[in-house]
Amino acid sequence: MMQELSLERDVMPLVADGYDVKNALFQGGVADGLNLENAGIENCDFSGCRFPGCSFARATLHDVNFVSCDLSGVNFRDAGLKNVSFTNCKLTGAAFLDALLTGCVFCGCQGRYSNFAKARLRDCDLVESAFPEASFFEVRFQKCRLASDLSRADLSHAELRGVDLRACTLDGTIFTLTKLQGLIVTRDQASAIAAILGLDIR
Repeated sequence: MMQELSLERDVMPLVADGYDVKNALFQGGVADGLNLENAGIENCDFSGCRFPGCSFARATLHDVNFVSCDLSGVNFRDAGLKNVSFTNCKLTGAAFLDALLTGCVFCGCQGRYSNFAKARLRDCDLVESAFPEASFFEVRFQKCRLASDLSRADLSHAELRGVDLRACTLDGTIFTLTKLQGLIVTRDQASAIAAILGLDIR
């Protein structure tokens, strides 16, 4: 059973005392500069919360829901996220570098400049969201569903075998020619990618 807690009053004392944050509901609130590095967060719902200057680096998040939260600039580097959903969240500049995301969902999110470089995404959905100018450099996608705006995003050196981008916007998206084998795109997208790569198709 979930208990309603306060971001400002309750979370930091729990983490400082070495406790995981579990079975909690957070409605609104601002976690200004909250350090959740290496913390364990399980079965929690965050709704309408803001996390300026917050870090979840190396944290473990299981069965966590973020709804209408502002996670701009939040650091998830090296974090382990399992069954975490981000719904209608702002993720501008959020960093997921080297993170492991399993069964995660991004729906209705705004992720301009977000950084997923070298992350591993397994069974994840990135749908109805916008990640323009985001970095997916060297990301490993495994059984993921992508249906989002990836305009000018960096997918260079990403593992794209079997990845279906037909429902994505790919205007100016950056690819690596040697990593395109097995990528699924429409004919129009293939022509656009060829132009981006400088291929002269006659």
